[in-house]
Amino acid sequence: LLVSGIGLLIRGLFLGLTPLWTDEAFMGVLMRRPLGAMIDVVHNDNHPPLQYLLDRLATLLRDSPDALRLPSVLAGTASVVLAAALGRRLGGDRAGITAGLLTAAMPLLVLWSRDARMYSLAICLVLAMALTLWRAAESATRGRIAAYFVVTIFALYTHYLVALAVPAQLAAAWLFLRPSRSNMAKVLAAAAAAGITLVPWLLYAAPQFRHAGDP
Repeated sequence: LLVSGIGLLIRGLFLGLTPLWTDEAFMGVLMRRPLGAMIDVVHNDNHPPLQYLLDRLATLLRDSPDALRLPSVLAGTASVVLAAALGRRLGGDRAGITAGLLTAAMPLLVLWSRDARMYSLAICLVLAMALTLWRAAESATRGRIAAYFVVTIFALYTHYLVALAVPAQLAAAWLFLRPSRSNMAKVLAAAAAAGITLVPWLLYAAPQFRHAGDP
């Protein structure tokens, strides 16, 4: 709790005092458009829609830079908890606290957690994917498989590069956790089903890929 509180303090202190930079300002302009118009712009941009929708919810409460950045702050703080949980599974309580401290204070992670962009959320959800996958590989109950499935969907709808993390984590789980064939089949099915849910968005967002090589 103390480490997470430190992470939240570092990320949230004086959050609204820094001016919005270019990409954040773009997010801010989008938030002032009607929801349909916002989604229309997003499907021509470069990323999936989840971060935009979360920022939209935050700015409904307050139209300000700190509200726009709040989802990233919360995601960055959640990353501290998730890193600690993974560290504890790898090396015990001391390793968990160390992983939490490093995540709380790492400069790049702090900077991303103070930006109204999707990178902090993507990191948080990739960590959540790793933890839920680990739990499901150990015991593939319906609840654990469902948790992995839902987290993977959210991650894929945050950043397209998450699609590289999914097979990498599955391969690591197979090599190092040695789950039963039944458990591995269930997590593979959950990952595949999560990937399929992205297809409707990819079809709608086809204009994004026509300018994928643009500067």
